[in-house]
Amino acid sequence: LYKLNPDSSSIANFESWAKGNVAFAVDIAHEVIAYLGRTDCHDRLAIWYAMDTLVVRHKAAFVPCFAPCLPKLLHRCMHPSADTAAAYAQLLSVWNKKSVWPPDVEAEIQALVVPKSIACSLLTLRMESENFRKDLQRFVAQASHNLTYMKQVSEAIVEQLCKAPLHRKTVIWKAIDALASGSYAFVLQIHVERLLEEHAPPYTTVFVNILQRWAYSNDIFPGSQELFTDFLKRYKKASV
Repeated sequence: LYKLNPDSSSIANFESWAKGNVAFAVDIAHEVIAYLGRTDCHDRLAIWYAMDTLVVRHKAAFVPCFAPCLPKLLHRCMHPSADTAAAYAQLLSVWNKKSVWPPDVEAEIQALVVPKSIACSLLTLRMESENFRKDLQRFVAQASHNLTYMKQVSEAIVEQLCKAPLHRKTVIWKAIDALASGSYAFVLQIHVERLLEEHAPPYTTVFVNILQRWAYSNDIFPGSQELFTDFLKRYKKASV
């Protein structure tokens, strides 16, 4: 396991070895889980890939070994960065499309997988990209198609904003603005005042435009227009 890296040949070699030792599936799964827990965050992608290839390609042998532990592993050991977000999003998408996990744990797993997948999509957004508008639309569509997990998705987005470096905060506010124009307004409104005070980006016209739209429209965050107007005044004053 310590020799693994995310490239396909490394994962294929591991799969070949595991397939030849499938009689010891429980022990292999135990070692993968243990190694995942003690590996640094930036090195975990290869271990997740190893688990993925086992549960997707050798489902009968390995899914029962990993399924009971997966919710805890997702919570503790899957923390995508801007560099790894796209890879994790792809991995989670495969699990969704192929219905990898058994029904008795699927709901619990989905409640973790869906927010993490959407958080990964958020991390891949780049305002400087020529495809930003389309990428943002896809992000909103993904979130809107998973309203069952609206609360968890909102909390995942808030978490990403809180952890983001200053230069990444504006694009997350842009995503919040896009979601707030739809079904997510109510759940995001719970957090927005605290987030404004603690996680506003450095002065940008993009963020000013967002605040102005919120201040002048009662359709986005109803009843909060005075809050946005006051914050906008302080935000502009602080930038002078």
